[in-house]
Amino acid sequence: LQIGLFAQGRGKAVWFPATSASEYIQLDTLINDVIDTTDFTIEWWMKGEPMSGDPGIIANKNWSSGNNPGFIVARTGAQTIKVNARFTGGSRFDLNGVSVPGLENDWLHMAVVFDRRSTHPDVKVYVNGVIADSASLSGKAPTGAMSANYPIAVGQDGTGAYRYKYKGALDEVRIWNAVQTQNDIRANMCKVLSGTESGLLAAYSFDEGAGTQISDLSGTYSAELKNNPQWMDSRAPIGDVAVQTYPASWAGQTLSYTSTAHGDFSLSNFSGNPVGAHLYFINDTVADSTGINALKANNGYFGVFVVDSGALTYDYSYDYTAFTKAMAAENGIDLYQRMLSDASWSLGGAAKNITSHDFAATDSVGREFVIGNFTSSCLAPGAGTAINLTFNSAELSWTSGGASTWDIEFGASGFTQGNGTSILGVTSNPYTLNGLQPATAYDFYVRDNCGSLGTSVWVGPFTFTTSVAPACPAPSNLTLNNVGFSHAEISWTTGGSNLWNVEYGPVGYTPGTGTKIDSVFSNPYSISGLTPATSYDVYIQDTCNFVNTSSWVGPVSFTTVVDNRDRGPGMALTIANSGYAHAFGGKRSAGSLNLPDSTITLEAWFKPRSFGKWKSIISFIQDNGSFERGFDLETRNSNKFGFTIKGANSSKLTYMETTSSFDPNKWYHIAGVYDGDTMKIYVNGVLENTSNSQSGKIDYEDSWLSIGSYKDDNEDYSVDGVIDEIRIWNTARSQEDIRAYMCQKLQGTESGLVTYYNFNTGEDTIITDLAMAGNHAQFANGLSNAAWVYSGAALGDTSIYTYDMSSASLNLASAAHGSVTLDSVTGGAEGVHLYFVDTLPNFTKGINDLGDQEVYFGSFVAEGSSPSKHNLTYDYNNYSNAVSNENFLNLYNRLNASVKTWINTGAVRNPASNSIDFRQASGRRELMLADFVMASCPPPSALSVANAQFFYADVQWVSGGAANWNVEYGVSGFGLGSGQRQAVTSASATTLTGLQHSTTYDFYVQDSCGISDVSSWVGPLSFTTLDICPDLDSVSLNHVTDNSATFDIYTNGNSNEWDIQWGPAGFPQGVGIITKVIGNPADLLNLQKSTAYDAYFRANCDSINSEWLGPITFTTDSTSLFSVVEQAIANSLKIYPNPSNGGFTLRVDYRNPCSLSISDLNGKVLYNSPLYRGGLIIENFSWENKARGMYLINLNTAEGSVTKKLIIQ
Repeated sequence: LQIGLFAQGRGKAVWFPATSASEYIQLDTLINDVIDTTDFTIEWWMKGEPMSGDPGIIANKNWSSGNNPGFIVARTGAQTIKVNARFTGGSRFDLNGVSVPGLENDWLHMAVVFDRRSTHPDVKVYVNGVIADSASLSGKAPTGAMSANYPIAVGQDGTGAYRYKYKGALDEVRIWNAVQTQNDIRANMCKVLSGTESGLLAAYSFDEGAGTQISDLSGTYSAELKNNPQWMDSRAPIGDVAVQTYPASWAGQTLSYTSTAHGDFSLSNFSGNPVGAHLYFINDTVADSTGINALKANNGYFGVFVVDSGALTYDYSYDYTAFTKAMAAENGIDLYQRMLSDASWSLGGAAKNITSHDFAATDSVGREFVIGNFTSSCLAPGAGTAINLTFNSAELSWTSGGASTWDIEFGASGFTQGNGTSILGVTSNPYTLNGLQPATAYDFYVRDNCGSLGTSVWVGPFTFTTSVAPACPAPSNLTLNNVGFSHAEISWTTGGSNLWNVEYGPVGYTPGTGTKIDSVFSNPYSISGLTPATSYDVYIQDTCNFVNTSSWVGPVSFTTVVDNRDRGPGMALTIANSGYAHAFGGKRSAGSLNLPDSTITLEAWFKPRSFGKWKSIISFIQDNGSFERGFDLETRNSNKFGFTIKGANSSKLTYMETTSSFDPNKWYHIAGVYDGDTMKIYVNGVLENTSNSQSGKIDYEDSWLSIGSYKDDNEDYSVDGVIDEIRIWNTARSQEDIRAYMCQKLQGTESGLVTYYNFNTGEDTIITDLAMAGNHAQFANGLSNAAWVYSGAALGDTSIYTYDMSSASLNLASAAHGSVTLDSVTGGAEGVHLYFVDTLPNFTKGINDLGDQEVYFGSFVAEGSSPSKHNLTYDYNNYSNAVSNENFLNLYNRLNASVKTWINTGAVRNPASNSIDFRQASGRRELMLADFVMASCPPPSALSVANAQFFYADVQWVSGGAANWNVEYGVSGFGLGSGQRQAVTSASATTLTGLQHSTTYDFYVQDSCGISDVSSWVGPLSFTTLDICPDLDSVSLNHVTDNSATFDIYTNGNSNEWDIQWGPAGFPQGVGIITKVIGNPADLLNLQKSTAYDAYFRANCDSINSEWLGPITFTTDSTSLFSVVEQAIANSLKIYPNPSNGGFTLRVDYRNPCSLSISDLNGKVLYNSPLYRGGLIIENFSWENKARGMYLINLNTAEGSVTKKLIIQ
């Protein structure tokens, strides 16, 4: 059988490149269930390529053995295939050496029919509709289940991993659950199927052309590409319809097909005895029109496929009488053709007869034919229509006159052509018009645009009417999110639009008379430019994208806040590990920023939420590998602060840390100073560390003057906390300079002040520099105006201080509102500041009567190693209103200016001296004298703690006159309103329960005079619960022997059990041996003689331990209990280095046989050496992966043994 050349077909195919990935297609596993015991037919189009071995074309079995269950069709040579199968109960079946000429040259149609249930079961193989081979299945249990263990695979065996890979293209795989006869195969092989054909189980056209999923035309059994086989244009001769003939004699045989719109194509006068012929028609535009001139809108063409036996010729005729466009352009049209090997079309030389309106010629191979060269005129399109009408769009369509480009004109119905809206060069048909008006009648005209051939006449008008616009739903849930002094952020639930109108005005304004903002596209939306302390109404409306508008929704009312940016410390900037601000211009030179040249002081108030290295408060730095320049003030690990700088005489930056660690969520003043030789860092005016590692002028490289980030060319580490009051000086300020101004606001004109950010911009994204450099900064990296918060920094208009705690006493007076004295400081305070603010505070919530008060005071404590307390006395001798109403006065306090509620201190009034005493104030406080009229519900006073135990405390107070009270308590520093609350009746005392031992608490009390009549809160009063396991006071060495030590332990606790952590002198705490000891004095045993040790001690109170105390250093006695031989053994073992980081050496110099072993403190042996003969032995160890701790080295000899300790740290 010889296979004739033929032309390419339609759609896509799949190509298998046969790489190591084993590309294949996996079909649905359920197909196996359907064909397991029944007849079935598999067919496909294929074009093979040279290959080796016997790769599977289609199979559901493991092809490693033909005896495995299932079937396979495999290639076995350049022109041969084989079929193998085995069914349950039968032996394997093989149909070998099936001849397929042209297998590696042409596209061929293959069909394999398993007729399993007839009286003469067999397998038949068809090539191009002609039987190529067959074999009987009798005796092979043909109806036995295949019991296939694998899904059907195309391009592989069922496993998908057979060592030989199919190489070539495949298309149109079809599986029938019935026997397909030869006539069935011939009837369908050259046309696409619908998927509903009788007996069709699954059909895959592969026309997806992309992706990995393949659909089944029957809609049941999908398939999937595996390991990336490739999509390609199909060359298989497949049309939308096809006719065929395989006659016994070709004498007088003809074959024809008529397309209603494209004419009749016929074949005749066959010679050379072909086996069969197919004629197909594709109802579509050719995918590749290369070589065709002026195809225009021709969307149909024919193809011929001939099953040849050699010396083939045939005549063809294409009658285009019914092809309207061809008839209209008859003088110019030509018949183009192509065949399999062609990528483009060409003129075939067919004779055109304009009398009979046909093309005719003789040919000898299969081809595809299409009419082109529609160049004689530009024909007008046919009738137009409008479909898919909506309220604002219409889909226009028309029958083209032959062009592929058109012009459209449209307008309101009845418009004069030439005055409408023109759309030229339209390339899509249908075409959608958008932006129309609802419920409106329109006309449109259309014409063909034939390019250089001109345009056709206009055709139209065609009339259509848009539908009525749908109702525009109104928005809902109008919500106020964030109100500032000049802005308010609102949000809402849209009615369906993504554009809205907003209107706002003074409370009670008439809608339509306010300020309107059209086409708002962001939700939430921030209204800006508002007046502080003013009430507004706001409304919102959906626009439904300009088609319609909803009703207005609202109002929502709000009042902007008082503009108190300049009251107290004003505003601050909060950054939470993301975002920062930098001086205008981004990356700049130090000179352009007027940064200090030789000496510098950096200052800032900062409240850390968390610590971590390289998180800058203020920086101008470059740190890129070995290239290091600039400065910064930052947080460090272990809750420390750091100051960094690079001098010209040093090779890299010095990151100097504080020696102390600090608590998060507290405000600190931090200062870094460099005088050209020495670095210093201060916290709250206390010197924390110095370094002389830098010298010379400050070494800079272009960078960002960054607020809140360690920012350089390749790094951006944002700080986590709140920043205020950044100052950059070009002088090295002294400790007294720092203390004098740290709690006092500046003007910006101070001598030596280069840059000064007081952060009182408030709501803008700009930070103003009030000093001479003018380094105004802008927000960056996502930082928004939501970063502005009220500052809690300890800042006043004037301030005084002392760091002499032996007799600390400060007094600060206002002009007409009294003075405050701070004294009696107790605890670990290192310094105290007293400041005065000459304005009202930013908030007055909680104060009963403000009267004519307009100032307040504050105290700030530089805390040391333990909490401190101090007394505050408010003397109001020079405050006439206070003197006149002193029976009603109360002294209010708050922690800092970020706290919105003031609390009555309950301090004692002293009318004789015109003062109020606030005793034992803990930490920092801000004070305000108020209440110049009698309160309707007087507050309580004299808060005290009668008894504080481990887990509860009895508290009491003096009532202001009520018989009911509210009590609130929590861990010291808690915000009022977030603690545990009790309602107390009858007695002005209660027990606070649920406490933790060793913890400091605050409590507040409020008189309750009625349902809605309560006094101001009074407090806090602080107390600390008892410590279950207090720290040891001291430990002393009682006596020591050559192998033991006894210690006296002093404590005010009740424990008689101790933990002793011990090891060689200088060992790192945490890796020593921990020994539990009972009794006092406490004995530490099993020591080595003449050895220096360190020991740490703590109380062991069941599951609770005190802190470690130590080290206590001692040396055991030298009195030896060893013999001379034992001493020689001990001296022969050396360990170095010890302690070690994991790498160490054992050196033994002993004359007799010996061995070494190493064990941990649990006795587990980790190393045993062989028996050495004696002499010098050196063993090196790399134990970096071992756990930190102590290990025991044992040297064993016949004369005795010795043990020494090794520490890995």
